[in-house]
Amino acid sequence: MARETATPGYFTSWSFMEQELRSTFLLANVAYRHRSSFLRCKQDKRSLQDYVMELHNLEAAMAGAPLSEDVKVTVFMDGVHTGPVRAELFRRQPKTFNEAVHIAMLEDHCVRSAQGHTPHVEASEGPTPMEISLAESTRS
Repeated sequence: MARETATPGYFTSWSFMEQELRSTFLLANVAYRHRSSFLRCKQDKRSLQDYVMELHNLEAAMAGAPLSEDVKVTVFMDGVHTGPVRAELFRRQPKTFNEAVHIAMLEDHCVRSAQGHTPHVEASEGPTPMEISLAESTRS
């Protein structure tokens, strides 16, 4: 707070003092909390979409003091479950947070599609044998 706050009579009302305290201390504290939440964010038991949504919300809340792309990509990749999505992220090495999210969402879609789709397989894979007994009985 500025030096004038120490002057007697500066705070004309309780609500003015509360407003001054909030504007001085709350903004820095809120930015720290959002940054801290972003840095320790993990997918845990959530879907990839929910994890991405939370990171986007935290990123938007830190608009005044954004993290570097390298930090955002690292946090995102470290927070994703171990599996095909994470393997694809490490294989492709995205440079930006949005690129990392795009790669992860595509891979997640591919994995989900493969798990939910069972191809239709016919009973016999080769040519169907012909019934010779029926052909012979019609000749007689």
